[in-house]
Amino acid sequence: MLFEVLDDRLDKCIDTWKHLELDIEKLIVSRVSEENPILEEDIFGEELFFVDRQLVNSDKKRADIIAIDKNGSLVIIELKKDQGRLGVEMQALQYLSNFSQLKGEDFINLYCKNKKDEINQFLNEEIGISEINKSCRIILMARYFDKALFSMGKWLSDQGVSFKCIVYETIQFDEKRLINFSVVFDQLCSFNPYKLVFSNRERKPCYFWHNIGNVNNKPDIKWWKYLVNTNQISASFSNQAGDRGEEILKNYVKGDKIFAYVSGIGCVGYGEIENPKYKLIDINSEDNYFKNKASHLHRLSIKWIHTLDFENSIKTSNFEKNFKISHPIQTSSKIKTGEIEELIKKICSMPHFA
Repeated sequence: MLFEVLDDRLDKCIDTWKHLELDIEKLIVSRVSEENPILEEDIFGEELFFVDRQLVNSDKKRADIIAIDKNGSLVIIELKKDQGRLGVEMQALQYLSNFSQLKGEDFINLYCKNKKDEINQFLNEEIGISEINKSCRIILMARYFDKALFSMGKWLSDQGVSFKCIVYETIQFDEKRLINFSVVFDQLCSFNPYKLVFSNRERKPCYFWHNIGNVNNKPDIKWWKYLVNTNQISASFSNQAGDRGEEILKNYVKGDKIFAYVSGIGCVGYGEIENPKYKLIDINSEDNYFKNKASHLHRLSIKWIHTLDFENSIKTSNFEKNFKISHPIQTSSKIKTGEIEELIKKICSMPHFA
């Protein structure tokens, strides 16, 4: 429940935004595109690869959203307009029962063949395509839940099916429509799908895509020039210590080669992490390109080797065609295979920017 603070008391905010179940579904996947098929991490508390919505199974029934987590587990996401009651979990289990019959390549080939490379790139380092759908999970979303459903969720987790419930609240303030998501129940199964992995700072250098981000959801050449001139890469997310943005930048090690990428533009250069120095800049700092706005406050030092103007970028359509490299699907994506040296040669053959 959302409240307004009035002097020394709380006053309940009345929900005046009338919405349908399908409205919430569209909002959740609104950021999904060919280049970024990742569901909003701040809603689910984790990164999930979007497979499809309203996907019809062999029983001719439609699952709201199908996704895959970083460990290859199938995730069924079911939405309810109002209350989540006992019985909704059975609907999700029916979908699980049907979709779980296919594993690995068989699942990919039937439901998301055109996303194989992106999924392989998305999975954790030690997870391969063969691990897809070896375990299953359920995520339910509703305005509120019958507490009895949580008992069922505990039982399901004991049977090997992780179970999560997320509530959403809507409110209209003047002309603004606001929505808040909160995880209210998260029961892991006995084989915990969130594997504890300690980062190995001594790993060998690798190649990565890194999305430099947009300004007001649009590519901005001035922002790119700023990063080049200050020898930085950045990340945003919650712009707070310990969030995903910090995790991404601190994952880079000395010797990593970073290919700068701009959504809608393509590859605009590459650089090397020589002496990684991370910092979270203050929102009021002179280093904040976005002035008083909290955006891309996570920064990491980099040596830019060759950079390109947007007009000379290597287009996304050429990655697979000319270099056998999949395009990035998230802020930071490891490049596992492809003709990387040929991509570097192509970049260096173009006029240098800034």
